[in-house]
Order: sequence, then C-alpha cells, then structure tokens
Amino acid sequence: MLYFKHLNIAQLALLIGALVTGFANKAIGEISCLPLVGIETKGAKGEGKLQSRQISGKAYIFFDASSDMEGFVGSTQADGHDEHFKYERLVRAVPHILRSTNSKVVFQKWSGVRVRPLRTEQAVLPAQRRFYQCDAIPQKECVKLRPQLQRVLPVAARGSIDDLFVFLTDLSLSDTDLLNERLTKAFSDVIKSDRAIGLLAVKAGYSGTVYNLPGGNRFADAKARPVFALMIGSAAKILRLKTELFTDTLRDVPLANKHFVLFTRKLIKSSVSGADLPENYIKTTENIKRVHRLIEKQSGVHQFTLRSRDDAELRVQIPLNQIQIDGTLPFDEFSVQPKLWMMRDSDTCQKRWLSRSKLPPDLINVEREKSNLVITLFGGTGKRIALPKRRTFLTTMAIEVSGSVSQRVVDRERNEWFDKWGYDESTNVSAISTEFFPARNLTGFVGLLQQQVKNYMKSQTLFEFSLAFHLE
Repeated sequence: MLYFKHLNIAQLALLIGALVTGFANKAIGEISCLPLVGIETKGAKGEGKLQSRQISGKAYIFFDASSDMEGFVGSTQADGHDEHFKYERLVRAVPHILRSTNSKVVFQKWSGVRVRPLRTEQAVLPAQRRFYQCDAIPQKECVKLRPQLQRVLPVAARGSIDDLFVFLTDLSLSDTDLLNERLTKAFSDVIKSDRAIGLLAVKAGYSGTVYNLPGGNRFADAKARPVFALMIGSAAKILRLKTELFTDTLRDVPLANKHFVLFTRKLIKSSVSGADLPENYIKTTENIKRVHRLIEKQSGVHQFTLRSRDDAELRVQIPLNQIQIDGTLPFDEFSVQPKLWMMRDSDTCQKRWLSRSKLPPDLINVEREKSNLVITLFGGTGKRIALPKRRTFLTTMAIEVSGSVSQRVVDRERNEWFDKWGYDESTNVSAISTEFFPARNLTGFVGLLQQQVKNYMKSQTLFEFSLAFHLE
C-alpha cells in the first residue's frame, strides 16, 4: 500500500496499462490456442447486390420488329388492374429506367437479320403498329421474318461488362435456331466473361395473328402472349432493371403473370458465416443445450453441451435468398470440407487440440430443402455419436456449391411456368387455347442457357460454420 501511495499519476497510469496488457495477452493466448484460423469470417462479397445508383456504361435496346410482335401493340385487351398488361408500357419504361443508370442509351430496330439504328426521338415507334410493317420487301415475305437471335447476340457477347443489352421480343425460336453454333457461342462467351443473362417474361394483351409457327402454320385470335426482355450484362445492372420494372411498371401485374430468371456462373450474393448466424436459425433436440464457456468467449464459435450421445440433432436452416443472387436457378450438389479436433488437458497450445482425421458417420449432412440450405449434425433419431464421452470437441466446416447446378432444369414452381408459357415443335398448335398463346421452344431455350452455366460453373463458398460441443 505504501508503494502505491508514493506513485505519481503518470507512474500509476503506466502500471494500470501494463496490467491491462497482461490480461489482454492472456486472452489472446487463449484464442491463439484454437486450431483454426479465420473463425470470424464475415461472408464473401457477392456479385448480385444492388449498389447505389451509378451512371456508367452504355445501354443498347433492340426492339423486335417482326410481324408477330404487331399484335402486342394497340391490343383491345384490358389493362391495368384488369386482365392483361400492355406491351407499350414496357416499350416506354425500359428506356426511361436505363437513361438514369447509363451514360448513353442506343436504340435499334431488329427484324430478321436486319438491324437498323433508331434516333432517340424514334424510341416511341415500337408502341405503334406501323413500326412492324415492312417497307423494303413484299408484305407476304414480311410475315416470314423471325427474330434471329444468332445474328444479333454476338454483338452483345463482345460487349463490355459496363454495358447492358436488352432485347424486347416474343422469343420465337425454331429447333434449328436452338442448334445454331453462333447462338451457343454467344451465350457461352457471356457466361465465361462473368456477365449474366436475365430473362424477364410478362403476360401481355395480344390482338393479331401469330405467323411463325412450325410447318408454316398460323394462329389467329390469340388474346394474350408472353413478351420477354432478354438482358445481357452484369448481374447488378440486370437486377437493377428487373427490380425497377417489378416495383413500378409491372407492380399491378399478378405474380402468376410475370416471371424472372437469371443465368450466371456466380450464384452467390453473400456467403453466410457462423459469426453472423442468428441463434433462431439453429434448432436442437432437448438433449442439447447452448452454453458459452466451453472455450473462452470466442466470436463466431457456437457452443453446446450434449447430455446424451444418442438421438441428438442440431439443425441449421438458412434461407437461400440470403445466399443466392435473386432469380438464379437452384442447386443440389454440395461439397463439405469438415475438420474435427478434440480438446486435451495441456498447458501447451500446440498440444491442446488433437486433430481427428476420421469423422464419425452422420456427423454432418448438407442438403437443399425447397428454398432453404439445411445442415444437420449428430445424426438425429436412432443415431449414436461415435466419439468419447466427457470430452470437448471443435468442428469447422466450409460448404461449397461444387461446380454444378441442379441436374433438373428448374425446380417445380419454375418448371410449371416454363411449361405453360412455352411449346415445342411437336405441339399441335391448333389445339392451343386462344386465351393465352405460349412462346415457341421456351423450355429448350432455358435449357440451352442453363447448360452454359453448368459448363462454366465456378466452385463457390456458401457457408462457413464453427461449433464447439461437449459430450457429457
């Protein structure tokens, strides 16, 4: 006491600082004894997050001027809160949105293999029927023109990551079109360059004749058809356009009458880490209790005591919309990289944790259940954990989507709308209802795009998780 009495303020401050530093070094020592690095991962930066509005790059809008598009314009069908959406609203909305996010918007008229530039003031012409009338060839030949994507997509494939290409079309594709090498190469070049392909579809009112059918047939009296915005560019720019269309122009369109899907080899918006995982995402059986003192209070390590080695289950359920980029197709194939250590009594950090190269069966299982990523540990009912009792263990895992998306083209919900909104060459088109005439070869087109994703998919981390548990 006498010694402290004679210390001045500066000396006392130095002494307190030394004591605090000593305690801190002890805590750091405890943490450094953990046999893993980077527990406190905050998740990878994603590709599909909407950034603040920035003006960059150019936007190119291609208006399909084939005869089959004329029926979308001046349709006598209802609009707004009633039966069908009007295509003219899309024609006006897309340029308006793109002007606010791109340094320049370029307009093109696209009919068959011909592409002609439009002046800015001509961008409203696709909302008028005369835009779809041929003036360079006989009218009887005009109706034979189809939108040949393979002629215009290479331009988009060579574009910059800062540019966005939008094709407004009815997406009428023959079997021959789908097999065209230029079409396949264009889409593969886009995917390999880490850009994305977005497909927005909306059910629109129609009043006219559909000419380009298999076998040269025609279909009159269709009251509604799907119209598409095919988008090529960065995932962020595509999602910006999709979001603004859905929240404004398409706001009153029923969910069943509008759809969106995104094709990209980068599926992850933001990987999830155990450090950020809400406790309510973790469910346990009654014989598992959450604790906080197995290891020194360490951020990112969830800690539990298991009262029994039998019938224990810990279940982590994470909504995939927190991980996956909006609109991307589901995946089923995962790779799990787990590690397991057992704590031993030792004053030496290097000897405190014993690595166990062989993990018990059923210790970790990963699967996709509908719209959730589900991780289960310890096996559950009827299973016994094959580890010694009265020991503390530490496990860490990294879960990756393993270079391939689902073998199914789409999940059940999406499969339904692709099937209903499309038909193939074998379909008897005369038997199709006039209420809604679908798009030619839509399912085949979606399959082509997904195949490019599968061909060039990158392995990506979905989830990183660290867990300490004690077996009583």
